[in-house]
Amino acid sequence: MLPAQALRRPAILTFIVLAFLLCLVSLSRSLDSHPLRVTPASPPVIPDQEQQLSNPKPQTPGRPQPGTAQSDNGEELVKPTTVNITGMVFFGRRDRVEAMNCYVERNLIENGGWLDEVLWYANTNNEEDLKFLDKIVERSPRYKKITLEKPVGWPDYTKLWRRVERGTVYVKIDDDILWLADDAIPRMVLTKLKYPDSFAVSANVINSPPLSFLHFHLGALHPYFPEREHDPTRKNHSENENWRPSSHPFWEGTSTFEWPLDKEPPSYTKHHRWLRVREDKQLYRTPAAKLTYDFWGPTYESWAIAAQQHYSLLENLEKGTTDLYKFSPPWNMQGERIRINLLAILGDDVLDTDVEHWPDDRGDEDMIVLDLPKQLQRHILIEGNALAAHYNFYHQGGLTSTDLLERYTMYAKENVCPVQPAQGQQQGQQQGQPQNQQQQQQ
Repeated sequence: MLPAQALRRPAILTFIVLAFLLCLVSLSRSLDSHPLRVTPASPPVIPDQEQQLSNPKPQTPGRPQPGTAQSDNGEELVKPTTVNITGMVFFGRRDRVEAMNCYVERNLIENGGWLDEVLWYANTNNEEDLKFLDKIVERSPRYKKITLEKPVGWPDYTKLWRRVERGTVYVKIDDDILWLADDAIPRMVLTKLKYPDSFAVSANVINSPPLSFLHFHLGALHPYFPEREHDPTRKNHSENENWRPSSHPFWEGTSTFEWPLDKEPPSYTKHHRWLRVREDKQLYRTPAAKLTYDFWGPTYESWAIAAQQHYSLLENLEKGTTDLYKFSPPWNMQGERIRINLLAILGDDVLDTDVEHWPDDRGDEDMIVLDLPKQLQRHILIEGNALAAHYNFYHQGGLTSTDLLERYTMYAKENVCPVQPAQGQQQGQQQGQPQNQQQQQQ
């Protein structure tokens, strides 16, 4: 016979199991009538100088609050209070600045941007250009015109950096930056503050080697060819044509056609257009297929490669696919050259290098991205989520024979420039409506 203690053990275990099941049933009923609520954790605060929060929020219509910027995914970026942020524009070309100033003005604090001040260096003797600059400076008390004794070129751009002050992040903006994402400057500044050991932070710039090579392999470039004098598409024009590539016809030509990099632009018209090749797989025979990871050579010199990059950007803007250019984390140049078309740098870091005595035979790009980082053992970073477009380099002069300046100006006036009053505003809204897409009709 089993002892009494042994008989009681199964009974006790059965009682415990039944009690546990009853508790589960009771808890389940309670959760049905009172759903479980989870309080989200507060977002982390980035240390050092970046005393700000970056909270994902849905985009809301209306004027942004001063010192805040909306990213393209609705993320709100809040301006740090520990530093001033000043734009630096080396002004010299009015035809570029007509569109470019719209982006600078949009980045002022009162418009939701982060720029406390913008220094316009009057680097020209052209009287008409100077009058145009005076009109720009009158638009905002945050604009300041810096008059030079005489215009400077390479290598004397270094002298313009002697005016920087401590406690300020400077955003150097070339006067031919023709497109700038709303969150580009905030992201550059945040990256500079997040990585204080970096010497400077560049934007992710379209048409700026060696980034062009990366954009090609990231899938951001598309097949385009220039329209030639006898192409049948020359007779295919519409009153609805605008900056959008889809408002123009597809390119027509043979499947073996190519455009050599050393070929001059078409001369039959003052401003020709490039047209989309219908099939994406034809990208291999377009100029961009000859891109290399380099800082000189075709990547820097070819007007045709530059043109294809810009028309590809217009397509990505139309389709909302500019994410194709982005990469993360920041790209470390590891001592190699990067262009300084759009660059964020701390004034303290410049002044600590004895800027008054930079070598006379070295330009500002040489000093900022090569010599000083090497001396100080500090790196240049590329913020892959800060997008901008640079028009052209000196050797890409053929780009002025295209209609790109006109298209970028149209885009800026439609999407970026200050809203025109009354009738003008209504016209702008009408222009923003979907157009008759010639490509879709073919």
